[in-house]
Amino acid sequence: MSEQLTFWFDLENAPDVLYFEPITKSLRELGHTVYTTSRDYSAVPELAELYGIGGAVVGKHGGNKKISKILVGLQRSLQLMLWSRGKNIDLAVGFGSRPMAVACGLLRMPNVTVYDYEHVFISALNRFCDWIFVPQEVPLERLTARGTPEHKLLRYSGLKEEVYTGVYEPDYSLLEKLKLDPERIIVTIRPPATLAHYHDHTSVVINQKILEDIAKQPDVQCILMNRADDETFNDFLKYPNINDLPFPVKGLDLIAISDAMISGGGTMVREAAALGVPAFSTFTGEQGAVDEELDRLGRLMLVRDPADVAKIEYHKRTDRSVKDFQKTQVRDFFVQEYIRLAKDNKAGSKKA
Repeated sequence: MSEQLTFWFDLENAPDVLYFEPITKSLRELGHTVYTTSRDYSAVPELAELYGIGGAVVGKHGGNKKISKILVGLQRSLQLMLWSRGKNIDLAVGFGSRPMAVACGLLRMPNVTVYDYEHVFISALNRFCDWIFVPQEVPLERLTARGTPEHKLLRYSGLKEEVYTGVYEPDYSLLEKLKLDPERIIVTIRPPATLAHYHDHTSVVINQKILEDIAKQPDVQCILMNRADDETFNDFLKYPNINDLPFPVKGLDLIAISDAMISGGGTMVREAAALGVPAFSTFTGEQGAVDEELDRLGRLMLVRDPADVAKIEYHKRTDRSVKDFQKTQVRDFFVQEYIRLAKDNKAGSKKA
C-alpha cells in the first residue's frame, strides 16, 4: 500500500455531504485516514450520518445578521482548532468553509477549498487557504478582481455535482412512496435561500409567480422543498396540487422522478442539469460563470425576471433514465489532487 495520509473534511451545508461522500469513501478504500466535522445547521449532521460520513458536530449557523454570522463563524474557528489538536492532519478540505480556512491559517495547517460561485465572500478563503479549486469556466479576471491570488488557483473541469451524480443510481420507488401520480407532470421546487448573504428579493417574487401558475394547473403536481426555518412560501401549501415533503428524502432521487427542477439556489438546479432533467434557475443575484455556461449549452434556463416565468413550459418526460455525463472522472480528479497536495505537504513542500 502507498503512504497513508490523514485528511479532514468540514461539512457546513447539506450539499457538502453529497460532494464529499464519494471522495471520502474513495480515500478510505485506498487506506487513508479521514476525519469529518459537521456544522449543526439544516440537518447537516443527520445527512452526514445517513451517507456514512458522520463525524464530530462542531459549531452552528450565525443566522441572517452579518455581525452574528461573523462572531459565530469566529467561534466555530476556535472550536475547530481545539477539535483538530493531535490529529496530525496532512490536508484539510472545505467547500467554501471560512471557519475551517481561518482555523487552518492560524494553525498553519495545509488546507484547500473548493467553490463554484465566484461572487461569495471569499476574502477569508483568499487569505487563509493554501490552494483554491475553481471551475475552469470562471474567468481569471473575475477572481483576481476579488483578490484571489493567482498562484493559489487550481482549476477543474465539469460540475462539482458530477463528483456524485457520476456514481449515482436512482431509487424510482420514491414515486410510489410519495403517492405521486405517474401520469401527471411532477415539478420539484427548491425556494431561494432567503438567509444567505447573496439573497435577492426578486427571486422570491419569481418563485411566488411560478407557484401561483402551478396552482392553476391541475395536471401538475408540485413538491415544495422548503428550506429550514423559512416559511416564506407556506401559504401555497393550501393548494391541493402543491405539497411539501412528508419525510426526508434524497434530493437526487427526487430530481430523478421529476419532470422539471426549479431552484432558487445553485446546487439542485446543477444536479438536475447533470442528470439531464429540465432545469430552471430562479437565482437573481450576481450570476456565476458556471450557470451562464450551462444556460448557453441549453442544460438549464435562467429565469431572472418575473416576466420570464411565462416562458417556462412543463412536459412529461417519456424517458426517466438519468444521464451520466461524466461517469467518475470528476470524482477521481479530486481524489487524486487531494492525495497529491497531502503528499506534497508531508514531503515538506506546499507547492501546487
